[in-house]
Amino acid sequence: MNNNERWTGAGEDLYDPSDRTLSTRRAYALSGALAVPTLLLPLAVAGWRWGPALALHPVLLPERAALLAGICLAGSWLHEALHVLGWRSAARIGGGAVRIGWSAGALAPCAILALPVPARAYRWGVALPGLVSGLAPLIVGLACACPWLLWCGILLSVASLGDALVLLRLRGVPASTSVRDHPTRAGCIVGG
Repeated sequence: MNNNERWTGAGEDLYDPSDRTLSTRRAYALSGALAVPTLLLPLAVAGWRWGPALALHPVLLPERAALLAGICLAGSWLHEALHVLGWRSAARIGGGAVRIGWSAGALAPCAILALPVPARAYRWGVALPGLVSGLAPLIVGLACACPWLLWCGILLSVASLGDALVLLRLRGVPASTSVRDHPTRAGCIVGG
């Protein structure tokens, strides 16, 4: 049995080749497992290059940690706005077809894509927040010895791990194939 034929979770149907989604619970569990190395690896590099005091500077005092938490809260809205921007630009759609909504279950903003789009455009919209708000500030923060930028990059990279899982679920889907974003699960339905 290969990865694409496995059960998608307890109580769910057997694998459907058009279903490239993850339950929210499974996405959180897998992201949580990946969060530790995503957090520790850049911090280890920063601690080695700058010393632990500078690497941990943004979280050493409660008021700094609160400021960082506020920045990350704003970053969650930026993350969803980047999904919208990515889908609008890559699929060349506008209006209400792509918007930011609110997920009551997750108590967080969420990007909503109401139309089917080519898999290439869907992938771009999924990947953009992790690249722009996660990986880019992480790399620049490490290169410029800026712990605030590093921490924002780390935390927003962790927030993008679910998107990375969605991209993994899309392996093997041809770029021009139509996909539809799932309204309640992480990922999409192929042939939307």
